[in-house]
Amino acid sequence: MRYVIIGNSYGGLAAAEAIRKRDGHGEIIVLSDEQHPAYGRPLISYYLGGEMSPDRMHYRPPSFYRNYNIQVRLNARVVKLLPQKHAVQLLDGSLLPYGRLLIATGGQPFVPPMKGTGSPGVFTFTTWQDADDIKNWLPRVQEVVVIGGGLIGLSAADALRHRGGAKVTVVEMLPRVLGLALDEDGSRMLQDKMQALGTKVVTEDSVVEIVPGATGAVEKVVLKSGRELPCQMVVVAIGVRPNVEFLKDSGIQINRGIAVDEHMQTNLPDVYGAGDVVEAKDIINGDNRVIAILPVAYEHGLVAGANMAGDVQVYAGNIAMNSMPKFNMSVMTMGLTLDQPDLVAVRRQRGDQYQKFLFQGDRLVGAILIGNTTAGGVLTAIIKKREHLTPAMKERIVYGNYRSLVAERKLTWSKAVEVAL
Repeated sequence: MRYVIIGNSYGGLAAAEAIRKRDGHGEIIVLSDEQHPAYGRPLISYYLGGEMSPDRMHYRPPSFYRNYNIQVRLNARVVKLLPQKHAVQLLDGSLLPYGRLLIATGGQPFVPPMKGTGSPGVFTFTTWQDADDIKNWLPRVQEVVVIGGGLIGLSAADALRHRGGAKVTVVEMLPRVLGLALDEDGSRMLQDKMQALGTKVVTEDSVVEIVPGATGAVEKVVLKSGRELPCQMVVVAIGVRPNVEFLKDSGIQINRGIAVDEHMQTNLPDVYGAGDVVEAKDIINGDNRVIAILPVAYEHGLVAGANMAGDVQVYAGNIAMNSMPKFNMSVMTMGLTLDQPDLVAVRRQRGDQYQKFLFQGDRLVGAILIGNTTAGGVLTAIIKKREHLTPAMKERIVYGNYRSLVAERKLTWSKAVEVAL
């Protein structure tokens, strides 16, 4: 059996590991359109900021592929899926047949259709190569505009702040930074911290044009409000979309991302999906959606790889969650974080610490932690397991009595087991 995996990151390599655990002899080929062996994508901000050396970027050691008997082909871009031939076509025109195929191509940066995006000095920020390109351009830069106040934009802005030498302005069209993850109170705390550290923030505005100077390189941006910001670099960090363009005319079902079933299989025979490119089960909402975070990609890959090797497994689902230690603040979100009519929100703020808990009846369905995130693991487990909470357990969550909470959860489980028996 030949297993072909498109994607050399968390989902793809988890699948490769799961396959090899069950099939010691099958041929595993991993295709990557990048030049680097597997690396931790979140680390590119630390690498750009000078906090991470290249040798610490690797997600798996160089010996990984050899130890698992995996063929890895770098700089190998897939341009077409040909399910009727059970093959993929590469950029050089060659065809690579597969017995079973995994699509783990992740996301690609969204660059809006605006004037000037092709000018020298305009970058995206999702790959190691992006970080290298930005580093090489920085010596000629005094001012940077980062378009987007989401996770990618703030990661880029904080990396540039750490690196020093250039003034950074973040432009966000929503009323606040991290507007899809943080509420007003949490976002205000983060934004105040950013500006106190020297990063300017412009909200409720957007870049409509990138203007090159006499040399052709970027010289300034024009905002929707008419305001102009001088800059010699622009980082477009509006967000990412599932990387599915090469699947056009393949017959694979795509909504926002690739549709997969509980076994991580697509509607095409012998074709599976994993990671940021797929829509899989969201525990809280009960539907399938894109959850673009690394632990989820890894879980997808484990389940997909097992099924590809003939070991039938079911993906149980996960929740959206993020951890962002940026701008000298620890920020963690999990599950639902924004107010809804059917949810009860409880907030607590003490100095530079902020917690928000969202309850739906007797269940915790989301939380925001700023400043102290040590309870993140416990709260995530409670949300994922959809545990029924007593009033006392809710109170312990809100007031941070986690030792007592853990003890009560164990007692509740013990009683549940006794009843079941």
